[in-house]
Amino acid sequence: MGQKIGQIAQKYSDRKLIFRLWHEMNGCWYYYGCQPDAFKSAWNQVLDASGRPPNVAFAWAPNAGNVGDGPDFYSNYWPDNNHLPDIVATSIYWKDEQNGINAPYQPQRDPINAVQVLHDHFSAGYGIPFFYAETAYGFLQGLGGDDFTVKTQWYRRLYSADAKKALPMLKGIMWFEYLKYEDNYNKDFRLLYDGNIASQFAQDLKSYGLPLDLGYDSTPPPPATTNQAPSTAPSSTDASSITTVVSSSTSVVTSVNGTLLTITAPVNATSTSGHPKATSTSSTHTRAYPSTWPTSLPTNAVPLNLRNHCWAKNRQ
Repeated sequence: MGQKIGQIAQKYSDRKLIFRLWHEMNGCWYYYGCQPDAFKSAWNQVLDASGRPPNVAFAWAPNAGNVGDGPDFYSNYWPDNNHLPDIVATSIYWKDEQNGINAPYQPQRDPINAVQVLHDHFSAGYGIPFFYAETAYGFLQGLGGDDFTVKTQWYRRLYSADAKKALPMLKGIMWFEYLKYEDNYNKDFRLLYDGNIASQFAQDLKSYGLPLDLGYDSTPPPPATTNQAPSTAPSSTDASSITTVVSSSTSVVTSVNGTLLTITAPVNATSTSGHPKATSTSSTHTRAYPSTWPTSLPTNAVPLNLRNHCWAKNRQ
């Protein structure tokens, strides 16, 4: 794998690449999970074999614990000083399938407080940028509730002044734009599928001064849901260094501090804002990336998911 990464880096030498290796390795739901020694050995081998190309950043990405979990929740998976990551990342969600309800997230899973130790000890402690590699509110379809309120509450918490103060190393947020069948529920993690939520998300991000590229399909939007009317966005966090991306893949396209990277996409992407064009072997749509933020999403357009892309950052 390391040699392959080196080859990819050489092929796309004009772009910045991020590779997230064996994400959520501290959980036991993947075949490689809960094996800290094997993980660290494989991590070291891949980094060494890759040659650490200057346009590649490696993301170390455990699953977030709960409020109260200490450094030991992660430390068994932390690489040695000769193989430190370029990014500390994490996955954190709220989905209450245990109680079968759609309610606001609980304090033990607060998206800021639950990652504080991970940020302070491993990101800030080593001077390494911090990313939310995956995050979203998992709305359980068919159980009622107000998805507008709970989803906007979740993302606004991540863009709040509290987040800026508590997580100074935060440089990127990736939203898990996915409708997923899991644990006997259809879990709707998406922000962009519902017009009310998507419009509010776009308006809020614009008010924060944050970049996000959206692609549009001409498919008519789904029927309106019974969401509450959009409310006023919280005040700007002045977090212009944070990049947002919405994706249905564990790899994404985004930009950090003005640098943008794209590797491959299942559809052709044509840039209208000076960004590189995504390459693809198959195409069903043409995706254009707007050069300016819309104040709201077009009423006759449904945002496409951004699939099979890769992050970008200025490697430090």
